[in-house]
Amino acid sequence: MLIRTIPFQFAAWSFLTLCVCGACDTDSNPEIADLQTDGAAAYIPSELWIDDALDYIQNKPDLEGFYTLHINLPLYNAELAMRFDEKQNVKRVDSDLGTSGNHTFYYDQSRVVFSAHQYPDAANAQLVAYANSQPYASAEWSDNSWKSTSLTDLPISGAILSDLDKLANQQQKLEQASEKYIRIGKQSAEIKATLTKGSKQYYTYNLRTGDQISARIESEGDHVFFSVSTDNGAQIDYREWTYKAKASGDVIFTVSSPLGLSSASFKLEITSAQNNRSPNSAEDQQVAEASLF
Repeated sequence: MLIRTIPFQFAAWSFLTLCVCGACDTDSNPEIADLQTDGAAAYIPSELWIDDALDYIQNKPDLEGFYTLHINLPLYNAELAMRFDEKQNVKRVDSDLGTSGNHTFYYDQSRVVFSAHQYPDAANAQLVAYANSQPYASAEWSDNSWKSTSLTDLPISGAILSDLDKLANQQQKLEQASEKYIRIGKQSAEIKATLTKGSKQYYTYNLRTGDQISARIESEGDHVFFSVSTDNGAQIDYREWTYKAKASGDVIFTVSSPLGLSSASFKLEITSAQNNRSPNSAEDQQVAEASLF
């Protein structure tokens, strides 16, 4: 995260932040106590972070993502569009979070650094900045300009932010485990590979609610099978399989040979018919960046 500062300003406002956070004696400083009550963010000059937030959101090309995965967040009745760069790092998460608005979270090194929140009224928007995944400043769009606001009026709860962070980190670790899990990024794929004795191979395929998928495997002597994560832990071996996704997320295919052959070649074919997207989906109804961000 880039923060433009002037040394004197930085020192002055760092001192103020320390006071607000409790480093000063608030009992003997009633004005500092008032700052604690009202929220430090309202007293931080906007140029210390708002310009940088807008610059970061608008001018970081990798935020659009190298590829996108769709994942359900059942607790909030929401679907996420999670975008990764070419190194499988989470860069951006879009969702309506089960509300009437659209919420976009921007990540750097596995931590959220900014979030942008847009509501049906295009003139109503908010920005939040984070340090160590904790909000430290917020602003709202009012009278055609951004104005700092109190942290007591955030657009999302700490619980939601924590759940998003956990999910983003879990998914990033899965994506980066490329030595074990191989991501299939095409609508149709044909995979030819060889199992060594006792080994397994894992393939992940992302689906959205309503997508239909089919898979079949061929091997000499029909000794290679696959199981799927949608069976909730049940070890069922398939040569052919079809499925209609009940929720957005990944299907994990585990390819193995129960006979323990020293070598077994196979061909795995996977195809999907993607369901028409809802007009309210996270990817189709993103934050209106063109107008405000």
